[in-house]
Amino acid sequence: MKRIIKRVLVSVLVISLVGTGAVGLLVYNRIFGTIGRIDHDGIVTIAPENEDFDVTASVDGTTTQTTSADVGIAGKIENYFLPTVEPINHEHLINILIVGQDKKEGDTTRQRSDIMMLCSYNMQRNEVSVISFLRDMYVKIPGGYSNNKLNAAYHFGGFPLLYQTLLDNFGIKVDGGVEVDFDGFVDIVDMLGGVDVYLTAKEAPYVSSTATEGVNHLNGRKALNYARTRKTDDDFGRTERQRKLLLLLFDKVKDADSETIKSLIDRALTMVKTDMTDSSITSLVAALLPKISTLKINTYHVPMKGSFTYGYARGMQVLIPDLQEIRDTLESEYLPM
Repeated sequence: MKRIIKRVLVSVLVISLVGTGAVGLLVYNRIFGTIGRIDHDGIVTIAPENEDFDVTASVDGTTTQTTSADVGIAGKIENYFLPTVEPINHEHLINILIVGQDKKEGDTTRQRSDIMMLCSYNMQRNEVSVISFLRDMYVKIPGGYSNNKLNAAYHFGGFPLLYQTLLDNFGIKVDGGVEVDFDGFVDIVDMLGGVDVYLTAKEAPYVSSTATEGVNHLNGRKALNYARTRKTDDDFGRTERQRKLLLLLFDKVKDADSETIKSLIDRALTMVKTDMTDSSITSLVAALLPKISTLKINTYHVPMKGSFTYGYARGMQVLIPDLQEIRDTLESEYLPM
């Protein structure tokens, strides 16, 4: 279920947003034969004794990485207490987790999760909250692993371990997941004719050599550069750009013709894999499509302002979250309960 929303939120939420009966039938007929599947039983895991830590830089400034055998780095907070919070009761919600990996050219194995975006849909209120979970949060990872960055959970144990990590640290019960290959994102933006995005003076050089401060029309490649830019500010700014771009694409799809939507669906279905069952996918699409034109979308990020401090652990620069405060804010403000 977690992967159907990058196919139902960059396939449906970025493709089927027109919500006509014909489009709904098209999605239904195509999705089961094309969508990639993930079997939890077949996931290759990394054992706790082989865990690693995404160290930013060593003393001499070179990029490096440590293992659990050599974590003796000054200024560490490895044993910082991280409580387990109570699960959030989400009776009326469908929680789908979108994951994008931090893959480099030539990577063939599962990497750390560069993007973790929860899409929480309340069918009764027809409202979605899109919540970015920042990868550098210092959390406890269950199953015998050390405290580590949140993005390590997916690297070590795929969706099952990431689901349990989100539940233990934030009280979020994930119903299903979508693993996204962002290579196809470029094609989708181009099919929609590009997007108009306001760029700051800092952002422009990282998007394109011809980009300037102000509103720029971005094709697929430039839009991807915009979404991945992290050198202009921090991960808060980067995830905000991703959510902003998602909403711009949502608006573009609303005005797309049926042929464009058909092409978008075909391309989007090659971009993702999901662990959702056919019945879960069918239920979600059936609930979402008839009301897509009036869907209300809210965007947030975790940790929120005032709910974390900066720290240094195991050679990593991390965000130390106030887990109880975040869990309570998710329940009272962020999730469309």
